[in-house]
Amino acid sequence: MKQLQQFMSIIMSIIIGGAVVVAIYVAHGATDRFLDLKKTELTQRAIETCMTATTATWKDTNNTTIVEPFKSAYEQCLKDKEIQ
Repeated sequence: MKQLQQFMSIIMSIIIGGAVVVAIYVAHGATDRFLDLKKTELTQRAIETCMTATTATWKDTNNTTIVEPFKSAYEQCLKDKEIQ
């Protein structure tokens, strides 16, 4: 009976250890994915900031609003923010 309890104790330790390893693996993967998404979000915000900060807006003869980026200023803004 004592041997059975020891055996069951070892099996439970292995199961718990395996569960911990799986949990760490899943947490690591989730953290990596979150950081990738956060980096993408911050890059998009920086690009939008550069686009809105470096544009000219005017109305043409048909009273149509035209928005055009200043290419050199936009590219410099992206460069300053280290975005390729």
